[in-house]
Amino acid sequence: MERVFSQTFTDFEYIIIDGDSSDGSKRLLTEFSQKVNKSISEKDNGIFDAMNKGIKIATGDYLMFLNSGDYLVDNEVLSKMHSYLNEGYDIFYGDIQVVNSNTLSTVTFPDKLSLNFWENCTINHQASLIKASLFKEMGLYETIYTHAADYVFFLKCFFESKSFFHINETVVNYDLGGDSHLNRLEYKEQMNKGWKQYIPGYLDKLYQEHKEYNHLMQYRIMKWAKKLNTVKYKIQNIFS
Repeated sequence: MERVFSQTFTDFEYIIIDGDSSDGSKRLLTEFSQKVNKSISEKDNGIFDAMNKGIKIATGDYLMFLNSGDYLVDNEVLSKMHSYLNEGYDIFYGDIQVVNSNTLSTVTFPDKLSLNFWENCTINHQASLIKASLFKEMGLYETIYTHAADYVFFLKCFFESKSFFHINETVVNYDLGGDSHLNRLEYKEQMNKGWKQYIPGYLDKLYQEHKEYNHLMQYRIMKWAKKLNTVKYKIQNIFS
């Protein structure tokens, strides 16, 4: 909260959704009520149900989701990210610093996202700005994906050709004590389920065949076979 309050860019709406916690969060909501635009403190059905509540009452053009264990890396983050918004992309995503036992390591995401990337990876939703209208068009986070609803949402957006733009800035310090990391096995299982649900079977088949072809082409004998086949067709064309 302190890092959000100290941002040099201030034209944003700050919404806090609390799951009726008993760890002192409600006291902080009262203490800083003048600096928080909207807040809800009530029981929910998981982290993505809480996020959906925030989406429904948000009025901004772009939304950013900052979980309680994560924080913005410095006071200029929102100012830097805002400078890109005139580009008009659907989703802007930045890089992260991973916090693990008081050590920091930077994770940089690729500028270009592909199916090969999405099959096993995702961008970090805490370091992303998502156009609010996408949640009306694509739907809210699917709460049946208790850990990986963010991945499923991004995958749907990618498959529907929504535009992504990589901001080459480190945006958040990402806490490894969060839900998705602590439940990594379940997260991966839900990623696979989401992939199978939203990537049509025929496209998945073509994609897997393409991967197998590229894998075979790494072997020298296959490279020679490909060259011989090319030479064969050239000779046939000469004498045809």
